[in-house]
Amino acid sequence: MTHPDRALQSTPMTPRGSSAAAAAPLRVHTVYPYPCGLSGIAGIVIEFCDAVDRAPELRRRFECTAWVAYANRQLSRHYLRGTSRKWLVRLASRLPGGEAWLRRQTMRRIGQHVRPGDVCILYPGPTAPDLAALRAKGVTLVHDPVNTAYPANFVAFRRAYAAAGMPLSIREDAVAIADERARLSSQDVVIACSPHVQQSYEALGVSSDRIVRSSYGFSPHTFHPVRRAASKPTFLFAGTGSVRKGLPVLLKAWSRAGVDGRLVVLGQIDAEVAAHCAEHMRQSNIEFRDYTDDLGSVFGEADVFVLPSFEEGSPLVGYLALAAGLPCVMSPAAAGWVVRDGSEGFVVEPDDVESIARSLRRLADDPALRGRMAAAAAARSVDYTWSRVTQQRLAALAPFLPR
Repeated sequence: MTHPDRALQSTPMTPRGSSAAAAAPLRVHTVYPYPCGLSGIAGIVIEFCDAVDRAPELRRRFECTAWVAYANRQLSRHYLRGTSRKWLVRLASRLPGGEAWLRRQTMRRIGQHVRPGDVCILYPGPTAPDLAALRAKGVTLVHDPVNTAYPANFVAFRRAYAAAGMPLSIREDAVAIADERARLSSQDVVIACSPHVQQSYEALGVSSDRIVRSSYGFSPHTFHPVRRAASKPTFLFAGTGSVRKGLPVLLKAWSRAGVDGRLVVLGQIDAEVAAHCAEHMRQSNIEFRDYTDDLGSVFGEADVFVLPSFEEGSPLVGYLALAAGLPCVMSPAAAGWVVRDGSEGFVVEPDDVESIARSLRRLADDPALRGRMAAAAAARSVDYTWSRVTQQRLAALAPFLPR
């Protein structure tokens, strides 16, 4: 399969009007109607707009505005629009229906500012009526769904709980599936950040010619890994310690691998995982840490990155692992188009405990192999800076944008 970013490099950006230099910039609104920080989905919104803002050519072509419910003061960006005050966000977080209220406030403000011919890049949150209102104003809608669509999402969850040996706590929701379809129009565009996302939206009925393949990335402006070597190899899992992310299976594999090293688990552990995996979590060579914004230090002390997820879009921590020069042990869902089996690491099925354990042992026991894969990961990361990804993403979207 052709690497999506390579394919996008050959796609010229189509100028609007008779002269690209004379044309007014296309107004692009990125929409995430919840409180915003530099991590997770909100981080994608910020990094995309930052990349446009840093590139003079893109600033001439595109005028970006990022709409969120609230942004912390340290996120001082001229393009960032918070629609609610801090005290309202705090109050809403404590009240039933508060999150929905924040969404409605944000979407109402956006509706007051958009004009015919504008483009909205939409992240999870807006409802079908929200989107219908934007279409009625003559706005082009581009969905960046971040994860796979229903019902593929539910299929992955069933597999994850079966592999963990845990009772399924999430049920397939016909209403959610219907809502997923209702939010999409035949004229909308969907960004697929991985093959799993692309396949799930094609299965939902989105025409393949309305799907744009585009990865996420990392920013060397905000991520600075600080390398600290240890006497024994350190393996890093970063993300919510959930069944979906494959932590129960990883803990089994770690126990079976018998690695002379340590496993660092960074992030909150779901209560159901903590209860079910209590015995495995007591292993002396596993260290559990709360999430920190100082990811450069955490990734800098690791030798291998591990993420055997059952369902993902394209996890942002995977790009950080490449940037830190870490070999990866990932599932196909986590690796996507980014990490290649045998090059930047090993791609293994998330419910194959023995294959995960074997990959962990190989990387623990073979420093030369770790070194080769580390060099490949660092070289690969050059293709995934947010500056490059944003150029490629806008080039790929060009055929669908107003001219």
